[in-house]
Amino acid sequence: MDALVQTVEDVAGASGGESENEGDGEDEDVRDGGDGGGVAAGGNEEAEEETGMEIEYDVYDVSNEAIAARRRKHAHEEATSPGWTQHDKHVFILSSAGKPIYARYGDESRLSGFFGVLQAMISFVDDNDDELQHLVAGDVTYVFYSNGPLYYVCVARTREPASHLRMLLQYVHNLVVSVLTAPYIVRLFEQRPHFDLRRMLGGTEPLIDSLIELMDSDPSYLLGAAECLRLAASVRAAVGSALQEVKISGLLYALVIADSHLVTLVRPKSRGLHPIDLLLIMNFVKASPTLRNEAADSWTPFCLPHFNDTGHLHVYSSFLASGVCLLLISTEAESFHDMQACKDRVATEITAGGHLAAITDAMASQAYSVDELGIPGLLHFLYKSVSSRQYTAPAWSAPYITGGEQRRLLRVYQDVIEKVHTVANDVKIYYQVSQSETLLAWVTSSFELYVVFGPLVPKKLAIASCNKLLRWIKSQEGTLFILNSPVW
Repeated sequence: MDALVQTVEDVAGASGGESENEGDGEDEDVRDGGDGGGVAAGGNEEAEEETGMEIEYDVYDVSNEAIAARRRKHAHEEATSPGWTQHDKHVFILSSAGKPIYARYGDESRLSGFFGVLQAMISFVDDNDDELQHLVAGDVTYVFYSNGPLYYVCVARTREPASHLRMLLQYVHNLVVSVLTAPYIVRLFEQRPHFDLRRMLGGTEPLIDSLIELMDSDPSYLLGAAECLRLAASVRAAVGSALQEVKISGLLYALVIADSHLVTLVRPKSRGLHPIDLLLIMNFVKASPTLRNEAADSWTPFCLPHFNDTGHLHVYSSFLASGVCLLLISTEAESFHDMQACKDRVATEITAGGHLAAITDAMASQAYSVDELGIPGLLHFLYKSVSSRQYTAPAWSAPYITGGEQRRLLRVYQDVIEKVHTVANDVKIYYQVSQSETLLAWVTSSFELYVVFGPLVPKKLAIASCNKLLRWIKSQEGTLFILNSPVW
């Protein structure tokens, strides 16, 4: 085993603050009610340290164009290429037979030897009736995730918790399932163990690339929750009503998203849309090459792994305005024209009522800032409603202006979330102080709140400020969240 670890290390290259963990805190001012379920179910780098690595991008651009440019730039790298070993996070997919399927950087066909090493490591442990989950070698963390005949591996220098890197691999697996379905993958490799799955996943690299990039930049994936567009409750309700009125046979979910923010969602009364399924759909809308021409309607087979991983649904997508996408998810494969007629009715109604213009105006308006709240020392926060699986956060502002600083703070959040969720208490408060910031995490059965202050804010003031923040969120919840999801 040691020899194998050394081989991988040769190829891949080889919070200091005070913290407290408390079981009790002040009485929380805000509690969300409602039943659990899916999204809108109802109811009210670290900074890159001195490692000798070159930082390629100061501002972390996750646009489709930037992601495609990075893939083209590194497409011909192989394990012996000088730059290949210096990437801060590699992701690989391979079959249980060791066949390359996906590499974030480089050409899979030129990395076959490295894929063989990964397969040998996993098989060595499997043969001893154990599971290889993660290992650390120097400043590199290796995380492994197996699901059926597919192996997923992340090799990272980012000092992220192994649990978060494993979550990344699970998201990637769900994306693969969304394309092929779980039983199909199993049957395929039972019949042909050495099958080259790249033939079936051709064209999905942009989706996987985008998902990995978003895991580093979008708190939605860290929290497992959707962010709603800040919008007048009356507008949101009117759009929801327009969607409800076009219910036809086979139509399962209807939703409108605006630049990866949820506007509204209509669902079956007994079945919420799981947030991971929703995030996979949003990533598809953002990154799919077939949707980059917003003038064209799309009809795509799509498996929702947490709804039913054994078969495809069919997603009709149409842009009602730039960045505003209507998605109609149907169980019937031959209903494209019916969905198109539904879209026409929705577009006519929300345009005539001025609601589409209100959505585009909300998109154009800058998201709210921490200054709007009037809380001294507040730098940033994440608030998640546990019942609705929605979250809200302010726009990035100083000192988190650059992509590097934003990634660093997200990795601080990752570390704190890892800590608070490993303690089995109903109410958890975690308080951490570093040279850069003070962070207070407050986790209850109804909400999760992660708040960042300047480094000199004392604990008593931080708790008082959190209460003030909760009161502000309560006062704004009608614009920040879907409080009562429309149902069929």
